[in-house]
Amino acid sequence: MKALFEKIDTDGASFHVRQRAGSHFDFCWHFHPEFELTYIVSSRGRRFVGDSMEEYSDGDLVLLGGNLPHTWQSDEAGRRGSRHVAVYAQFLDSFLGEAFMQKQELAQVSRLLQRAAPGLVFSGRTQRAAGAMMQELLRASGMKRLLKLLEILEVLSRSDEVSTLS
Repeated sequence: MKALFEKIDTDGASFHVRQRAGSHFDFCWHFHPEFELTYIVSSRGRRFVGDSMEEYSDGDLVLLGGNLPHTWQSDEAGRRGSRHVAVYAQFLDSFLGEAFMQKQELAQVSRLLQRAAPGLVFSGRTQRAAGAMMQELLRASGMKRLLKLLEILEVLSRSDEVSTLS
């Protein structure tokens, strides 16, 4: 199946952050040049990333590299009377300028983004801490929103509770 290209509109902001909520998540195989950090607040089903297909549930936390096909599809049984909620942020590696990620202070975050090309899934304390911060990110605005994304990326960059997906 061919993945659909998705154009991300940041509305003039440096990155896109949204909440997806509904009675279920439909299969929508797609890709975009932006990195995507997705936190599943509540849902169960299958996560498809590149050539990986795995079960997911509440708390799933994934960082995807740009142009990596992906989708989440909720289980049929989980659709009945459940509310499926995800928070996600989408950003280019140049979201703060072409040379920003090359600065010494961001070397660890830059390495994280390079490692994310095939997709990364986080677990344990990292998953719980970053998941809570993702919900804060959704509510933040202005400079606090930008700093919160950098804080999340820094936490993920220090984690050893991570596995490659695809």
